[in-house]
Amino acid sequence: INDAGNIIAVGAPGINYLTTGNQTGGGYVYVYSYNDTTDTWDILGDYDDYKPYIYYYEETSYGFSTSFGASLRLSGSGYVLAISELGSLGGNESTITNVDDIEHSGNIYVYEYDSTSWILKHKIERIWGIQNYALSLTNDGTTLAFARSHSPSQYFSTFYSAVEVYQVADVSYTQIGENIYPDEDVISNLAMNDSGTIIAFGEKEWDNNKGRVQVYEYQDSSWVNVYIVNGGVDDDYFGFSVDLNSEGTVLATGGHYANYVELHRYISGAWQLYTADVITAP
Repeated sequence: INDAGNIIAVGAPGINYLTTGNQTGGGYVYVYSYNDTTDTWDILGDYDDYKPYIYYYEETSYGFSTSFGASLRLSGSGYVLAISELGSLGGNESTITNVDDIEHSGNIYVYEYDSTSWILKHKIERIWGIQNYALSLTNDGTTLAFARSHSPSQYFSTFYSAVEVYQVADVSYTQIGENIYPDEDVISNLAMNDSGTIIAFGEKEWDNNKGRVQVYEYQDSSWVNVYIVNGGVDDDYFGFSVDLNSEGTVLATGGHYANYVELHRYISGAWQLYTADVITAP
């Protein structure tokens, strides 16, 4: 949703029935704008009886299909949209003998509305192993952050995760700093402040699923770890949910099975947790 609350984006990942007859793979993204004259939510952008304005489908020789629209982020204006697409090997994964054989494994797309249509501005291509649920876009739509992860399988012996940040305002996108590699845990969620200089992400499966959250700040052309919050109970999946305020000075986080939310505040040059900022469910 945009800042004004009058533009919303909705994803339908893995659904491509209208364009191909295939009910798996691909995906749709719809953007609606509120019309206060008619009191209706109308499609923003091109649309016909067969497809919304943004749709995607690809199937490789390995039977690979995608989940376009798995995560979405709108800018504050509602006119810049980031879309993640999950990688999947589909039903023919037994034909792949090496990770390098995977032709297509998920991308990040950045669209911009030009008053008539949504124009694809950037496609950030990944080579392998992407699960792009963790996605963040700054309020002005100029900086994008996402995490790519994979779990152990016959192709990957261990967990692998990386956080990447890109400047996407120009004609070509540019990575900001180096990749952030948070040990060997799948990144469950990710948040960024409005200036794109502070990132927080959760690793819900860390240490017997206790979970944890890490905060990084961009300093002197590098991403520096400035704060870590560890979950304390097995199988709480702490870090399943993560968010930052616009300045990046308040961190909110909770667990999938934890019955509390913590608010951590950056005060007087240090991150702190006050007892009053632990909110427990009744």
